[in-house]
Amino acid sequence: MKVFSKEPIRQIRKLNRMMKGEKEICIWYSKQDIDEYLGMLATVDRYKDKGIDIYLCDFTNICSSLRYVSNIGKFEPPPKKHLTKDECKAFVREWETIRDNSSHLRMMIAGEVKCFPEDHLDSDILEVMGDEVITPPVVYQRLFDKYPLFYNIILYRLRHLIEEGAITVIEEGFAEYRDEYEEGIEPYFPKTVLKRTI
Repeated sequence: MKVFSKEPIRQIRKLNRMMKGEKEICIWYSKQDIDEYLGMLATVDRYKDKGIDIYLCDFTNICSSLRYVSNIGKFEPPPKKHLTKDECKAFVREWETIRDNSSHLRMMIAGEVKCFPEDHLDSDILEVMGDEVITPPVVYQRLFDKYPLFYNIILYRLRHLIEEGAITVIEEGFAEYRDEYEEGIEPYFPKTVLKRTI
């Protein structure tokens, strides 16, 4: 059974409350971050017929993801760009095409959103594991250049591969982890030790 977070729904409702009476919205995003790009497309689609002027602020040339902006130092934010009706329609068409695709995994490759089956990363995960005894963070580090910002999906696929019997859990545990880009401690950072099943 798949469990989906209700947090996106809560955030959408919060945004809707905040937007009451507003006449314009400016969406900040980086095209290198799939979540930010899809969020931009979905927001354009949501507000296209609400009588709201939509502006975009594209940070792609400044950072790979807006979560890293605070570490860049001083920079000049890109100018916001007002969406024309034709540009808005093009984004909505792109969003509808992506949304209607039944694939479970979406990735940004060479500036384009590509859709893949859910198990797309599995062969790469097993390859970087080799015959070693290894932890999930090391698996993620080895895949980072190819799949940056994919930590959660890599953990998800590791759990699936364990359930399938392709990976054996040698030792279980959790350790605190402090993310240098976000405040607070992640108490669920895995210390689990894994090995490919022979």
